[in-house]
Amino acid sequence: MSGGQGLNWINVPEALRLDLPAWQKYFGFDIHGAAADIDLQFDADALTLTMTGPAAGKLPQVKTGVHFARALRGDSAGATRAAGPLRALPAASAAMDVDPRKH
Repeated sequence: MSGGQGLNWINVPEALRLDLPAWQKYFGFDIHGAAADIDLQFDADALTLTMTGPAAGKLPQVKTGVHFARALRGDSAGATRAAGPLRALPAASAAMDVDPRKH
């Protein structure tokens, strides 16, 4: 089943589906969040992740919270960052090494 942009599922007696603007408005969650169209390809053998989408500079930057001081690959996130698990998105399509044994 596919959903809309920024779709969030909440399992209550019945499933509640909200896009990001509704999630922000009705629950006050992810107030500074943003959605972006990003194509991800994961190579399980090479443990690489290839992303194609907007350049990092086109995504809103948010303050790095205490719990998000390190990004997915262990690198320091800095004072501000794009929301999500990566410190920054690549400017062009590029394969990233995501092998946890190396980071």
